[in-house]
Amino acid sequence: MNPSLEHIDVFIAVVDSGSFSAAARRLNRAQSAVTYAVQKLEEEMGVALFDRSGQRPILTEIGRSLLPYARRAADDVSALRLRAAALAEGVESEVSIVTDTMFPEPTVVEALRAFADAFPHTTLRISEDTLGAAAQLVLNDQCQLGLLGPVVRNLRDLEYRPLLSIELVPVVAPQHPLAAATSEIPNDIINKYLQLVLADKAGFMAGQNFNILSTHVWMLTDLSVKRRLIEAGIGWGSLPLHSIAQQLNDGALVRIRPAEWGGPNGSTALPMYIAHRRSARLGPAATWLINYIAERTAVGA
Repeated sequence: MNPSLEHIDVFIAVVDSGSFSAAARRLNRAQSAVTYAVQKLEEEMGVALFDRSGQRPILTEIGRSLLPYARRAADDVSALRLRAAALAEGVESEVSIVTDTMFPEPTVVEALRAFADAFPHTTLRISEDTLGAAAQLVLNDQCQLGLLGPVVRNLRDLEYRPLLSIELVPVVAPQHPLAAATSEIPNDIINKYLQLVLADKAGFMAGQNFNILSTHVWMLTDLSVKRRLIEAGIGWGSLPLHSIAQQLNDGALVRIRPAEWGGPNGSTALPMYIAHRRSARLGPAATWLINYIAERTAVGA
């Protein structure tokens, strides 16, 4: 005979309460009903769960070994009920999101922590990519939501909301020749040095010049690779200020000022957006996540 979930719950209540009478009060049931439920569970499984020879019931060795399985069974059924209730209310079983590698990681982590608390039974699938490749995942319905850069403005199939702006600053390693410059660097000087540029794998931003000043350029599709090459002194390029603030402070990277760098104060503002397909029908969990991120990162918030 299969053990009853009701009897398992009573078994756990007796263990946690320390006695049949305390469990009865906890469950708001008669003590005789609690005793009967435990006896039935023992009969169903063919084992003795408690030693009743003393004033208080004590778990037998078998009872101790079965207790973790009983708790797991109760937890699984509770999770099943909660998931079923959520689905009945229209809450998605899964939400997927892709983040551009430029987007500040602490902001993403905080939003996902809040999401986990608000929707504990919704699975979240998270991807990360760069520029148009991140947007492509949303366009292809591989991800419902995207934390994306200005590429979204070129894509009519995406609906988007503006969020924060990321400050991109040109930097070099301290051993790089340009690190010795104490003033603006004329274009006829900086264009002699290798510039490392982040490329759009999807090609959505082809033909757009994002502060390419050097005649010698390496095109990279990975932000972390670009950063490592800059740190190695191989070339110069721009990186998100929020991700290298400590390295600048420690002198591990040096900020430079190209004279023709587009943007005030020697930096460039890169706007970020949260986007989804215009035709997408978003459920409560995805909509909540959009609103949460937008309310905390929107320009002027």
